Amino acid sequence: MSAPEAIAKVIVEHNCMYIAEIGVNSCNFCDQLLGILKGKGHQLLEYYLIDPWPHGYKCGSCGGDKTTDEKWDSLYRAAVKRTIGNDFLKVMRLTSVEAAKLFPDNYLDLFFIDADHTYKSMMEDIPAWMPKLAKWGVASGHDYSGGWQPVVDAVDEYFIERAGKAGELKKFYEIDDKHYRMDSGVWVVEP
Repeated sequence: MSAPEAIAKVIVEHNCMYIAEIGVNSCNFCDQLLGILKGKGHQLLEYYLIDPWPHGYKCGSCGGDKTTDEKWDSLYRAAVKRTIGNDFLKVMRLTSVEAAKLFPDNYLDLFFIDADHTYKSMMEDIPAWMPKLAKWGVASGHDYSGGWQPVVDAVDEYFIERAGKAGELKKFYEIDDKHYRMDSGVWVVEP
């Protein structure tokens, strides 16, 4: 199951209508997800595409040293272009934490974090977005795998050690036998 397929399954199961994708890059995930949801007859009311498309940052998955400021601007313009005729798509060129501050608490049905894969960033992103979830909301993200150990460590620490000990978790998804990690490296937690 691909990451977009996994998240589409969660969105449909929970009837999510308001979602935020944090870490958009080229909008590949968004394009695939929307195609799957359309095939399932599920229409979102608001889908936020959040990424700083940061000048000066050399992204490993988007060309490393070849990631010029012009490339970031091109990716941003491509995201904005997708909104034409799709009023439910909202593009925000902000960091994760900056964007989170603009949402009221209990607003989103689901957030999906696939941004900066450092432990420090994940430990800033998750707590910034958790209050934005509706009481029935779902926290999720990508790259919960051995190749991205800082992501695994941050997700485990936040949800197992902090929220788990406090009794604040309703459910860890168990899509497969790998705890709450799907084969695609997606993590999903129902707080």
